Amino acid sequence: MPITVNSRIGVDDMDSYGELVNFVVTVESAGCDNFVIHARKAWLKGLSHKENRSVPKFNYDWVYQIKRDFLHLAIVINGGIMYMESSLQHLEHVDGVMLGKAVYHQPYLLSEVYGLIYQQKPSILSRAQVVLAFSISIH
Repeated sequence: MPITVNSRIGVDDMDSYGELVNFVVTVESAGCDNFVIHARKAWLKGLSHKENRSVPKFNYDWVYQIKRDFLHLAIVINGGIMYMESSLQHLEHVDGVMLGKAVYHQPYLLSEVYGLIYQQKPSILSRAQVVLAFSISIH
């Protein structure tokens, strides 16, 4: 059964690149070959859940390096990616991009995927069509 592990680049004082590599090697040896790596370490001691969303800074380079060091693994990057154009830049280094809060705050952002990523015209309703369809359905 395929397994995907979603992790941060580090936790508390366990935040060296070597520890991240050790984590990936350990999880891979258990059969996982898909990783979604959030490019910010987590502070479980001393920061609130809310503070962990903005402190410390992102370290995208470590996620890129993991991909270079483990070419055979599927590496998806996550964290702070707010625009589809940024996704294209990240896709030059990793296999995929996870959009989290960006889509939560801007759901229509996903309508750009077909054009920018797949070079296809989307078969998605425009915002005006969505509003019109919604207004018709409530009458």
